[in-house]
Amino acid sequence: MQKKIERLVLSPEQLEEFEYTIATAMSEDLALNFDLFDNGFVREITGKVGYVGLRMIGATQTLYGL
Repeated sequence: MQKKIERLVLSPEQLEEFEYTIATAMSEDLALNFDLFDNGFVREITGKVGYVGLRMIGATQTLYGL
């Protein structure tokens, strides 16, 4: 059984690295593996990113899309 965790806060550098990785994968039509935070648990998904948008949750921005 997986243990519930607190949501991680990403640094600007980590967000920039994610942005670069996602943009590269989109331009080369590659699939990515994501670990997604979901109500205190982490779940894994794999897929190609078709678009990227920003959604506000409280005072944080969340990248979404697949």
